[in-house]
Amino acid sequence: MLPFHTVGNYRLTGKRLGKGNFSRVYQAHHIVLGANVALKIITESKLQEDYVRKNLKREERLLSKLDHPCIVRLFETMHYKKVYCLVMEEVKGSTLHQFVATNSEGLYETQALTIAVQLFSAVDYMHSRSVVHRDLKMENIMYDKVTRRVKIVDFGLGNDWFGGRHLTTQCGSPEYAAPELYTPGRAYGPEVDLWSLGIILFAMATGKLPFHFKGGRVRDSNDRSNFLTQISRGLTEVHMKSIRKYSIHFLSLVSHLLKPNARERLTMEKALKHPWLIRAAKRSCRQQKNNSSTSVPRLSFVEQMVVDQMSRMLGLTVKQVVAEIEKKPHGKVGGVFNLMCWLKRR
Repeated sequence: MLPFHTVGNYRLTGKRLGKGNFSRVYQAHHIVLGANVALKIITESKLQEDYVRKNLKREERLLSKLDHPCIVRLFETMHYKKVYCLVMEEVKGSTLHQFVATNSEGLYETQALTIAVQLFSAVDYMHSRSVVHRDLKMENIMYDKVTRRVKIVDFGLGNDWFGGRHLTTQCGSPEYAAPELYTPGRAYGPEVDLWSLGIILFAMATGKLPFHFKGGRVRDSNDRSNFLTQISRGLTEVHMKSIRKYSIHFLSLVSHLLKPNARERLTMEKALKHPWLIRAAKRSCRQQKNNSSTSVPRLSFVEQMVVDQMSRMLGLTVKQVVAEIEKKPHGKVGGVFNLMCWLKRR
């Protein structure tokens, strides 16, 4: 059942695109522009943890810093009837998890390489913008098998990271989380995303995760202890044997990403220069020139064209439109601006 039928400039179509612990994602239609979007709805009353409530708007803050073709775009945010809504790009295709599940023996190496190059490009970009995802997993990666493009979604557990400020919160999905995330109070940084990328590479090659709970879930403290023993040991000869159908360069990259000791783990800088990735660098998912989806002070040609069009639509001067976008980059006017720019650039 839909929580409501319309909100702001959007009408819900009735199609549910996904769900999380605290949210539901529905397809919505922009009434004025005629474009479909993804509407993430978070019911604030259902947020039990103080940490989650306190950081409710963190995803908005992080996505507002990112403008990369392999990262989902944020257009607008709003509050409505005690729910918090994020209006985002509707991504075509299925999750990477669903795609890999249809290939029980794993993907062809060329398929995995095409996906990996895009993922490393996007994660490198987000790290350059001081963003750590902390929940990279196949369920949070959308894949369109027609265009062979990926999109990283769900930055709900992400955080800002700066060189001198380490993170300490334990979070993420157990099977993809780096060993250091299991130690309370342990400081960490973007290296946890590199571990998750290693897990994803292994899963694409074999169709299964390298480390997992017996029976697929934690039943008691023994299950947790056994799992922690697995990841602290890292890849074994059995693991390496299961990915030997891939090239020696792939084996090298995965083994260096899945180092339990974070200091020994491959850095992003070195990973991008690794032979397995470098051979496909020319096909990489290139980041766009703009560092933010609302780069208003210096308008590009497309942005200027959109502002002029909005000025006529809203009966405001260009200066007034720009001022409103600068004031609320993801407000009602900012949302129209972001969506129109995105539609024209597609």
